[in-house]
Amino acid sequence: MLVYVAATLPARLYDLFPFAVLIGVMVGLSRLAVQRELVAMRACGFHRWRIVVQVLATGFVLGLTVMFVGETIAPRMELKARVERAQQTGGVAGIAGEQALWLRDGTRMIRVGILLWNDDDHFDFGDLDFYESSAAGDLGAMIHAARSEHQGGAWHLYGATTLDPVTGRVMAHDTLTIESGLQAEVFRALATRPRLMPVSDIIRVAAHLEANGQDTSAYDQALWRRLYYPLNLLAMIVAGVVLLLRHDRALAGSVAIFIGISLGVGFLVLQRLTLGIAAAMPLSPGAIQLVPPLGFAALAWWLSRRS
Repeated sequence: MLVYVAATLPARLYDLFPFAVLIGVMVGLSRLAVQRELVAMRACGFHRWRIVVQVLATGFVLGLTVMFVGETIAPRMELKARVERAQQTGGVAGIAGEQALWLRDGTRMIRVGILLWNDDDHFDFGDLDFYESSAAGDLGAMIHAARSEHQGGAWHLYGATTLDPVTGRVMAHDTLTIESGLQAEVFRALATRPRLMPVSDIIRVAAHLEANGQDTSAYDQALWRRLYYPLNLLAMIVAGVVLLLRHDRALAGSVAIFIGISLGVGFLVLQRLTLGIAAAMPLSPGAIQLVPPLGFAALAWWLSRRS
């Protein structure tokens, strides 16, 4: 259990990192303020925005670093941890290559290219290969399906093609049903929510959904949220720094922490609120995801004008 938690921790910390950086920046600058070092810097000709830019440069580098980890190392570690947990409970899952997930369903091996978990606990699959085998281990029929659902103890394949390795006969099926012994708990343990996926996987899944005429909104939102990750971080930092510099003589560390937490929670609430009303807004997913950082940038500008 501890190994699983440790392996999935980087992906979980991905969303929390901007708040940690914001609080760290606020605490660091508050110490400078308490020691009158900010006043000394201002007296030496350091403009307020010069201080802001230097802090933003550091935050931007940290944001890109975490984004790189979130796109490469963290997804791989989480998928491996999920597969290992499934192996310990039932021994039905495996992983090969960078993206392919393997399942054992009785005497059948299944390569799953895409595994989707909807909010209603319903699972969809894309780009599947089924490899039948006999009790003696001989390879039987091979089946490829563009899309599949798993319901009622069976695989429901769409756009399937079967190949008999003995005769070489190939048959196409609009739909095909195959009995299954797998339970939903297996897929629940292996599925990854869109917000935890790397950009490459989000694009791949969204393309699959679009090709099959399915809703891609959740993955479009997740894509732009990933791409705007450094921008969201910078927007929170600039609002916090400008607010702190307005009181560069008075803020103690505890107050700075409170302000940092409040700004982080406020950003999260604004982000969730924007996504909640996105359907009623005539904007693209990319434009909708820009609302929170632009809102905080406007807040920083307003605070700087009032100081």
